Amino acid sequence: MRPIMNKNRILAAALLLLSACAYKLPEALVLKIFDKHSFRQHDPEKLRALIREKGLAGLKQEDRYAEVVRARRGAKMSTVKPPPSAGVLVSERGGEYFLLRVFKKSPAEAAGLKDGDKVLAVNSAPAGSPEFLKALSGPQDFKFRVSRPSRRGAEELEAEVKGGEFYLPPIFGFYEPETKTAFLRIGLFFAKSASLAAEGLASLEKRGARNLVLDLRGNQGGSPDEAADLLALLADKDGPVLGVASRHEGYTVTYTAPGKGRFAGLRAVVLTDGATAMAAEVAAAALRETAEARVAGGKTAGNVSVVKTFSLGEGRGLNVTVARLVSPSGLDLEGAGLQPDAPVAVPAAPAWSALPASALFNDGAWLKALELIRSAEAPPRR
Repeated sequence: MRPIMNKNRILAAALLLLSACAYKLPEALVLKIFDKHSFRQHDPEKLRALIREKGLAGLKQEDRYAEVVRARRGAKMSTVKPPPSAGVLVSERGGEYFLLRVFKKSPAEAAGLKDGDKVLAVNSAPAGSPEFLKALSGPQDFKFRVSRPSRRGAEELEAEVKGGEFYLPPIFGFYEPETKTAFLRIGLFFAKSASLAAEGLASLEKRGARNLVLDLRGNQGGSPDEAADLLALLADKDGPVLGVASRHEGYTVTYTAPGKGRFAGLRAVVLTDGATAMAAEVAAAALRETAEARVAGGKTAGNVSVVKTFSLGEGRGLNVTVARLVSPSGLDLEGAGLQPDAPVAVPAAPAWSALPASALFNDGAWLKALELIRSAEAPPRR
């Protein structure tokens, strides 16, 4: 059965579209905004002709992000929560299964499970059996039987994990001991995300990490300042790590690393997909240029334009591209995206949006990253 669409919502959208079509752009003001703020130089006579002939559609020929918007008071952003998780990741190593990560304050931690526990069975299914793999991919309630080293030797324990309101943090990591790899997931560059990432990397490096898999899939950017701070931690030497390019000095910024980064010794692989955008996709390109990183996964979004809204009066505003984020070499990814070194067919959303305990088993980009790390002939960078 097809869902019944809300008639009021359709009518409101139609009225908004008609209003936008009927709205006459204030020509002189638009020309002034483009002259003083647009990312690139425009021929004013050509722009004037486009406005008179085609209105907003004409502006879009010059700036794909040009848009007339109305101020909306009290508008709320709708969010969709992912399914809750048990907060545990299981990995396979040499035919045996281990708890790679038990998240703090998760149902798995509450049940007494710990990182490194050897999994003997789940829901009575022996480790490695088809029933075992099916159980890990299913609902979030599990009954684990694990083995844990103790002073008396290996100790077997049982833990019943009851799913609850646990959701993955936007930044998290774990340590993969076989390849000595630190995995770091950053879902968005928000305030203090670089310092949180640094704390996580320091902890993982203490455990023996010599490689890094940086997961930027689904990361739509956020703060360029935070992205630059992370890049500085991984930079080989002092110099540019990220830029904001514009013909106007007021919008132009060059972010630099003061010297060799604290974690420059880690050999890095960056995971990307079609939703990796803005500061995140430029960060992937920057790590390829400044830290010899490999990129695995899917082509990035090709959206690196910085857009600002300028008042047109009467409660309307005009969106205009004022700058673009670029890599240290000046690479502009707008419309093209970043092509990975190791392409992998990846889903539109990373597996982390709804974490089953078996997420790593079917994560092609993660498996490709480990393959790249294992096949690397050179020793870790120093």
